[in-house]
Amino acid sequence: MPANRTKGDEAVSADGEGAKAPIPTSVDSTMTKPWIRLAPNKRYFMFEDGTPFFPIGTALNGACIAYDATEAQFVDYLKSMQAHGENFLRIDLEGFSWNDTKEEVARKVKRGQIPFLENPPGTFHEAYARRVDTLIALAEQYGVYLELVIPSHTCTLEENFASYPYFKGNGGPVQTVQLLRTDEAAKALWKKRMEYVVDRWGKSPQVFMWEIWNEIDVPTCGCGNGSESAAWAEEMGCYLRDYETARYGKAHLIGLSAGDFYITSPDYQFFYTTRGTDVLQSHYYTKSRNMLNPVREALDIKATVANHVQLAGYRKPYLENERQMLVDNPKVMAGDLQELMMGTVKDVEHHALWAYLASGAAGAGATWAPRIERVPSSVAESAATMRPFLALFDLAQVDSRPFADQISLSHPQVITLAVGDGQTVIGWLLHDTSLDYDIELVNAGRKTASLSDPKSKDLRKLQMLSKWKLLLDQAGVETRWDDGLRKLSGVLQANLGMDQAAADRAVDKLLAEPQRFVAQAMATRMKDAPPGTARKLGAALMQVADSAWQHFESIETNQQALEHLYKGHPPVETTVTVSGLVDAPHTWIWYNDDDGNVISQQEVAGPTVSATSPTFRKHVAFVIRPAR
Repeated sequence: MPANRTKGDEAVSADGEGAKAPIPTSVDSTMTKPWIRLAPNKRYFMFEDGTPFFPIGTALNGACIAYDATEAQFVDYLKSMQAHGENFLRIDLEGFSWNDTKEEVARKVKRGQIPFLENPPGTFHEAYARRVDTLIALAEQYGVYLELVIPSHTCTLEENFASYPYFKGNGGPVQTVQLLRTDEAAKALWKKRMEYVVDRWGKSPQVFMWEIWNEIDVPTCGCGNGSESAAWAEEMGCYLRDYETARYGKAHLIGLSAGDFYITSPDYQFFYTTRGTDVLQSHYYTKSRNMLNPVREALDIKATVANHVQLAGYRKPYLENERQMLVDNPKVMAGDLQELMMGTVKDVEHHALWAYLASGAAGAGATWAPRIERVPSSVAESAATMRPFLALFDLAQVDSRPFADQISLSHPQVITLAVGDGQTVIGWLLHDTSLDYDIELVNAGRKTASLSDPKSKDLRKLQMLSKWKLLLDQAGVETRWDDGLRKLSGVLQANLGMDQAAADRAVDKLLAEPQRFVAQAMATRMKDAPPGTARKLGAALMQVADSAWQHFESIETNQQALEHLYKGHPPVETTVTVSGLVDAPHTWIWYNDDDGNVISQQEVAGPTVSATSPTFRKHVAFVIRPAR
């Protein structure tokens, strides 16, 4: 991000006179503003003056600071965030663009087109630091709070480490990214980096949180030994907190993210207990998100958040701080399919935001956007309607626990997501129209040339066929799908040298994530394969897919199975009975989370209360709060 105030590129050594980095005036003057900290219940965030803070926003690659975005683009982006009620941006201090190949990165670094905060390690560059100054000043102007990821974006760093200053061949201390966490010289330099970051930007209240590593559990993001990562996280997190406290008398919150949304690996259970972090964080990249079903996504979030906060003993808030982008992502959809499905994409993001709130997460998460290309963001509309709801109660005072088990409904197709503490209950009713969403996706795919054209080479056709087949099963239609599975298995056996059992198992992975499967197959099994094997495999897979697609189309033409299944998200209402409340007067407020308006409110009293919901098609929100 070219900064207007840059006057030069003076290098400051961490061992020299400039070890305490100068703090820009625009940042220094805001020290009197309150910082964000944990609420007393350790479930949510609040400012030092007691005002609750519920982060809603997006995540950007640090390449946007380094070279992949202009200051004008940041202004437009942050201005749009402010206009829609988004208040949270997560961004790495450095990064390489996903749009650049390894060779392009090397060339740009050699030409000086990709700058770094420190180069060589331990020597900090004023011109680069001013880019971050500019971002912080803009964030202050537009009311956006930053989670600053201290390393370069680790998932592009792993591939491009030979172009990074910390690489041994460039005068750095280590040969691999993983050694940054075990090599003593590298750790000493990393502490100097954290000191510089705190000295330079730690005084700013726009810094919501420091993140000490991105996706530390993912091999392509510098994953190493789990126990070594645990030791590093505790050492670095505690050092950062202690250094900042000594400098300012207080410290910003500290996070560390997992790439596995569910944090299932035994090696990474330290996330729940480490003293090195204040916040529990993971990223939402799952197979189900690819298939654009908002209801299933909401239920996945509900179960996962409840599990995380329970495993953390309700002593650390949970915040998803990056989730897979759905817009402009060719792995999910692009072109004609994206145009048809934009409404569903917004539904998916809307369900994610509200599911996080009603499941006890400390924020609404952050959709990943590797570049600043889309303004407003895909969460903007939902952020705008959530803000007035959050103003109806004091979230920082809610010692929330899962509360859905205390709520009964009269309608069998309505699902409750709710958290509360007996004083306050935050709820979201979800109409289970999963089937309608699946049918809408398949019908959109049938209309797009990228999937329906027999000449199409889009592997997502396999995913769509898998979903289509499940719908036809529900309609009781015979599909001969097993014939297709055998053919797919045969293709894998013939082209990848798999035995039948391995190929049969691989078909499930192929149907779930065909592009990732083929990429992995090419990396592991095609290394020594004859030229043209990849093309032959792709052609054979698409031949099977085209045959199945034509067969399914003939079924629909003759039987209209999808048409008969589709209900169109019909309106519903339900009686809601809530028990477990404090025996005192309460106000029950119904809220339209689509348009951001209160629908109605009523006074209730007693440990058990009932009300009839407004009529709704997809979802409706409510809060039960102490009467005022």
